[in-house]
Amino acid sequence: MHTRDMIAPAAQMMTAATPAWAVWRSRLASWFTRCADQWAAQATYEELSRLSDARLEQQGLCRDRLARALRE
Repeated sequence: MHTRDMIAPAAQMMTAATPAWAVWRSRLASWFTRCADQWAAQATYEELSRLSDARLEQQGLCRDRLARALRE
């Protein structure tokens, strides 16, 4: 489960009366969340890329589609 799944989208949290600092804070939090998700995917990719092709197949992965599988 991604961190972004636990946080409501910024559009749902914002109203017309929301102060500018709150909008900025929400956007910053969204950016941090995306960075954390990308960092986690990259760390997982590095770990899985060290495995043999046979081991990847056991886990239902293919080396050719490894990066794409982690983005989903």
